[in-house]
Amino acid sequence: FITKQDIYRWAEPFNAYRDDGQSMPGYNMTPVKIEETVPDYFSGVVLQRNLSSPGSSPGNLKFQATFNLAVVWMLVFISLSKGLKSYGKVVYFFSLMPVFGMLLFCSKLLGFMPADPKFQFLFPETEWSEFFLNSKSWVAASTEAFYTWGLLGAAAMQVASHNRPKHYLHRDTAIVIIFTLSILALSAFLANSCTQILLAHGFIYMPSSFERMSTYAFLHPVKNPLPNAFAGTPVRWLTHSQYVVGESVWMPHTNTRQQSGYQALRLATELVPSTLALIGANNLSPFWSVLFYFVLILFGIAQQLAIWHCLITGIMAINIKKLKNWETTITFFTCACGFILGLPMATQFGIFVVYYLDYCVGGGWWMICLYLAELLAVFMVRGRPYSGETVVATLFSRAGSCLQNLVAPLLSFIWNVIL
Repeated sequence: FITKQDIYRWAEPFNAYRDDGQSMPGYNMTPVKIEETVPDYFSGVVLQRNLSSPGSSPGNLKFQATFNLAVVWMLVFISLSKGLKSYGKVVYFFSLMPVFGMLLFCSKLLGFMPADPKFQFLFPETEWSEFFLNSKSWVAASTEAFYTWGLLGAAAMQVASHNRPKHYLHRDTAIVIIFTLSILALSAFLANSCTQILLAHGFIYMPSSFERMSTYAFLHPVKNPLPNAFAGTPVRWLTHSQYVVGESVWMPHTNTRQQSGYQALRLATELVPSTLALIGANNLSPFWSVLFYFVLILFGIAQQLAIWHCLITGIMAINIKKLKNWETTITFFTCACGFILGLPMATQFGIFVVYYLDYCVGGGWWMICLYLAELLAVFMVRGRPYSGETVVATLFSRAGSCLQNLVAPLLSFIWNVIL
């Protein structure tokens, strides 16, 4: 929280040692370098990494990260403590409020788009002549779509498990799809707007890697020559590995054992803070930065509520009659276990733990195995009356002729023949 007369903390130099082993005194006498201050703030202040000696005290808990983790799990417990009674009251706030806030923030950022006509492109990083030829882009897009709808498939099943017999799921599914596509479109618009604003201020956005100071810089001045890793190959032709939390960009001529090309939540940790720092608090009120990160907090808590509610209902389904009275106790102990399991992320190596989990769990293999096992268990082991034809007929009983004639036979063929 700052005033219009102040500057953002991530626009101030962070007093730390860099890879050359020399400190950087005299910040007040040298111009501030945004390409250094923003990543320094994220690693040194937000993550509280010991930049001078990374190997020292790796297991010490950081108070700020631990406190924030405890607050999040307290909110999850309070929201789920009474089951659907409490969850149903907070779900509207955690779902509608962030969508409205994201729309406001994107609308406000429109006023800071560069007036030069050469910047008025919807997707400035896209080479339209390579649209159908760039296999890297298509692989990244298909992976992102698989993660989005694969995870939301579990959310749709969670909604269906509490469905009334006479209540059709088409409306709920349509709402989920509309909300998801709206957020994805707003996020894409926001990222492209930030890229254009950075380019108008003389910076090119490049993928970074979180390991060291020499690799986590993501802004490059236009007037300087490009690094060797990007000089010969454009970013759009690099291999992008999508995960749940972040992504890895495999850069040529780099040692992949020392530089993974991974960074978590690039929109929140790189693009937006650097854009706000260049615009300045005197031109854009600090309220908008608070609104943006408040929206992200609401999105994160809403996602955690949906996941943890599925876990609690799954535990109670073991014996619903006996465990119904223990719902609050089960919620408390599961939240406590989640807090304890999350403590390694609040240490010196927290970002490395996030990368390891994102690399293993975020690979998507487990999602494929779960869906395949579920389909085999329902259609092959259980069998009738839960056959593929019955499920298709139930799904598209009130659908249009197009869905009934095209999608329904395709699903029935996949479930009965291919599987």
